[in-house]
Amino acid sequence: MFKHSKKTIVFLVVAVFVLSLTACGGGTPTTGSTGGGVEESTNIDDVEQSSQTGTVEEEKPYTVEVDPVKWKGKKISVWQTFPEEGDVQSDYGGKSQKQRREEFQQISGATVEIVQVPGEDYDKKVIAAISAGTGPDIVWFGPDKKPTWMLQKLLLPLSDYIDFNDEEFMKNTGWSKSVIDFYTLNGKVYGANGVQLAARIYYNKDLFEKNGLEDPYELYLNGQWTWDKFIELAQELTQDTNGDGKIDQWGYISWITRQWYYTNGVELIKWVDGKPKFGMDDPKAERALQARYDAIHKYKYMPEVWWDPGPQDRFWKGEIAMDYWGYWEMENMKKNMGDKLGMVPFPIGPDMEPGKKSADVAECIGCGIAACSKEPDLAALWLKWSSVSDPESKEAYEKKMADLYGGLEVYQVFLEAAENAVIDEVGGYGKLGDIIGTEIENPVMDGKKTPAQAIKAAAQKAQAEIDNIWKQAEAAGQ
Repeated sequence: MFKHSKKTIVFLVVAVFVLSLTACGGGTPTTGSTGGGVEESTNIDDVEQSSQTGTVEEEKPYTVEVDPVKWKGKKISVWQTFPEEGDVQSDYGGKSQKQRREEFQQISGATVEIVQVPGEDYDKKVIAAISAGTGPDIVWFGPDKKPTWMLQKLLLPLSDYIDFNDEEFMKNTGWSKSVIDFYTLNGKVYGANGVQLAARIYYNKDLFEKNGLEDPYELYLNGQWTWDKFIELAQELTQDTNGDGKIDQWGYISWITRQWYYTNGVELIKWVDGKPKFGMDDPKAERALQARYDAIHKYKYMPEVWWDPGPQDRFWKGEIAMDYWGYWEMENMKKNMGDKLGMVPFPIGPDMEPGKKSADVAECIGCGIAACSKEPDLAALWLKWSSVSDPESKEAYEKKMADLYGGLEVYQVFLEAAENAVIDEVGGYGKLGDIIGTEIENPVMDGKKTPAQAIKAAAQKAQAEIDNIWKQAEAAGQ
């Protein structure tokens, strides 16, 4: 019996939180984010203007202007759950948050204070401090804070201080348009960050070659990577290899499930006249849920009990052909499998809009300006300045990624897939995730209801939960 699990969702969010540290001073470069150095200055009083500079495809320098006369003596604070010395970014070739902060302080004359708040206390402390007017200038927040933090007016619109229509800036920043779009509500941008971290199918190249099967990555490049082809290959790779009457090699395994919806064009939350609506009351969602059921019960290429024994070890041993897992597993996968490891986005379903090649599961922590900020312009400047990377960091980062992905061209393909990935909005609406899991998905996976029956039975309750969360947040923001 496949059960909806809160633990797996929490694990996904925590893992992504660790890796998704681009916006608030990390400067980890992404494609389109080029940069330069900092103009040398030993005394800010001798400098009329300093800047963080970059290049656009090695042509002209891009500059985020910093006026030390204006900002000297000013101070902002950033509250986060991780230490700035953690150097997560530098592990991937970029400068650490600490290095970026020290550079910015030198050229601006301002102070950026980084405050580490324990993760278990973070939300409670941030909300209390902002409400009291004593909180930070810059905060981190996850997808589950949309729409509540915006409606409760805990955040200032970032778009009031940063021009997201500035094409030159957007070419040079490490920020992702898809992340910015996600953290937009009622036409206002509240959060930004770098490219979102998308899950993907890891696959065992040796098993495909041994069975004379087409390579999934090549199928993807040729626009032929569909559910039908995926199911065909997964069935071929599900085998009783020792003749004992039991399956000991499976075609596919994963604890992540919402890719079935996204790759079939389903919006779990859809927006109608500026308000959120439950999006599963749709034949596309029924077909997606049926495909999940069929993977185990009809086509039987995925085990019903996927977690025991551990799926990762089984994948490395060649007992599983395809494993849909998170970005954070890539280095570990590469270490254990070497050149045998292949990667590809999840295939596209029959109802996906024409021309769209992927829609993987993604999470991304946003960074924005707290409503209590006394220096929102300086906070915005720090965010903007620190999002632009220098050429050395960009080159080192791309080399690291090319090594991991097996070539820069492959990395570029996955950057494109990441921009097409879907950040889950369900977590922002109270018990909606539980309603979907326990009242829709579990009855279907247990064979007690059809997808249409389960969705119809729970749709009204799901919409009521969405409406309730929206109304409560609006009332709190009055």
